[in-house]
Amino acid sequence: MTDLGKLLAQQFEPFSDDERDILKNFVQMDKDAKDFKHYKEGFLKILYKDLMNFYKWDVTHEDRTNIRKRLIRVSGLFFQVPIEELRSLSSKAKLSQKKIVYDSPPNPMEAENVEMHSYDLKYIEGFNQFFARVFIDVNLSALDYITGNREKRIYPHSQYIVFRKSIQEEVLSQTYLTASAEPLTQTQLISLYNPDGTRRDFITIGFDLIYESAFIDFFHHAPNLTPVTLSRNAHIMGYTFLEAALTRLSDLKKSGSSIEKEFPVYFLDPLHNNYSKIDSLMQFMADSLMPQIAEKIRQWNTQLSLDARNFDIYWHD
Repeated sequence: MTDLGKLLAQQFEPFSDDERDILKNFVQMDKDAKDFKHYKEGFLKILYKDLMNFYKWDVTHEDRTNIRKRLIRVSGLFFQVPIEELRSLSSKAKLSQKKIVYDSPPNPMEAENVEMHSYDLKYIEGFNQFFARVFIDVNLSALDYITGNREKRIYPHSQYIVFRKSIQEEVLSQTYLTASAEPLTQTQLISLYNPDGTRRDFITIGFDLIYESAFIDFFHHAPNLTPVTLSRNAHIMGYTFLEAALTRLSDLKKSGSSIEKEFPVYFLDPLHNNYSKIDSLMQFMADSLMPQIAEKIRQWNTQLSLDARNFDIYWHD
């Protein structure tokens, strides 16, 4: 077996032999090839079957996890298909959606594996306090952006948020990831833990939640979508959140307000909710995290022939 064959066998491991045959041919096929349409239709049938199974009334959490694993492993093929076809397929399957049933929203801080409707995050203590106090636009809090707001007629950009101690079980990555998304089911995957097992702060978690929300929203609704504009614009939304959170922290420090009460950055790990730890986090954001994201955006700007300093949302004309 060739190196490519081994790689594809690993990537498409959750699929049946017939499905793997379709996927292996489709991934290596030029759009001008004679059989491209045949394999594209086969690929779309696989996606639609998975989505219909995902939304069945009797599907279990484990079933949904396995379906997301399959969809994430073929996400690299999504732009082989016109985005309008994927959106249509996703919307059609969603018509059969059955909501996850629970008596009250599960608290992601009380279990290592929680699956919930995105709009229910507003009812979770800590999350609602913190994200309601960061505004990424005039009259638009991070909480509204993530969970929606019925009074303001804002819909959540994702359907589900899955909190896991580690999301590596669901994604195909050799490096540790703190977040990912499966756009067809509109699911965010978020880890509340660092690689060393310590709990994360709400600012870096917030970046992940805003980024993945934007990624899913743009995947389904943005005009003239390309992989570059999708990644660039989602990063800009995440960067906007970081700027707003850093400004909020700076203002609180100047006023001498209580971080623990006003802006519980380390709500998940209260022992770290002090100005010494906050100073280290602010320095990390200003000197490392935000410059890295800004450099990515500048590189995408170069690819798009935009001014390097352009941090506005942009779609191809």
